[in-house]
Amino acid sequence: MIYGFINPLAGSVPADAEAQLAAALADIGHAEHRISAPDPDQLLSAIQDTEFETNDVAIIWGGDGTIAGALHILRERDVMILPLPGGTMNVVHKTVHGENVDWRECLSEALRAKTIYDLPAGCIEDHLFFVAAIAGQMSKLVHSREALRDGEIIRAMRTLGDVQAFDLSRSLTISMTTVEGEKIKEKGVAATLFIATADRRAVFEVGIIDPQNSFDLLTTAAEAAMMGWRDAPHVKFFRATDIEVRSDTGEAIPVTLDGEARDLRSPARFNALDQGGRVLSARP
Repeated sequence: MIYGFINPLAGSVPADAEAQLAAALADIGHAEHRISAPDPDQLLSAIQDTEFETNDVAIIWGGDGTIAGALHILRERDVMILPLPGGTMNVVHKTVHGENVDWRECLSEALRAKTIYDLPAGCIEDHLFFVAAIAGQMSKLVHSREALRDGEIIRAMRTLGDVQAFDLSRSLTISMTTVEGEKIKEKGVAATLFIATADRRAVFEVGIIDPQNSFDLLTTAAEAAMMGWRDAPHVKFFRATDIEVRSDTGEAIPVTLDGEARDLRSPARFNALDQGGRVLSARP
């Protein structure tokens, strides 16, 4: 059986997504399917409550956050997961399918070939993430970024002022082993860890945010909220496999893992996993 789960509010999912997906499946010979587009707050619960059988396919149509949440639920269950690009960035989907993010082509080719792809992930304690983690007070800026995506600039700026993200006294020490085997230790107020691959192995693209003063920090925060951490100033980037993040004050470290906020005990140790989840891929 093919199940389809749609996030109707994802960035590029069409309003009639259920009808379009049903028609696309019928066109390629899959007449039997069950498709739902519940309220986004209920989507992961709907996936969790589905009684899958061996070799069932779970199509997850949405953005990076949607597929990351589904992978957390389904990675230990005997079901084939097919992510369909429906978000704004589609980082996970490009990792799985390549640069082509046409959902119809991803659907038809993945179901035709049934190629299994091992999706890399990051691991901290017993938590996995498939896109990125942000450690430090600036992790709370994700709320501002969501406001900016919604076009609510005033709310975003108010959030920037409320989250205490600009406290330079709450610094971190980040120790890592680079992909070249070099041991590095850096100081910063925050660190970003993006999932990537190098020579078919999972690695982190690590950004250390180390502004010299409050104005630099504000500039970094504003640029990151608008364009993402990769294009923000005052950020050093490394490629590493094992990372330790230690709070210089001994306090808990605020983090977001694929957008989910939590506090971690210091030191927090991150590992890159080659096989974080298994999915169907449209790659040749």
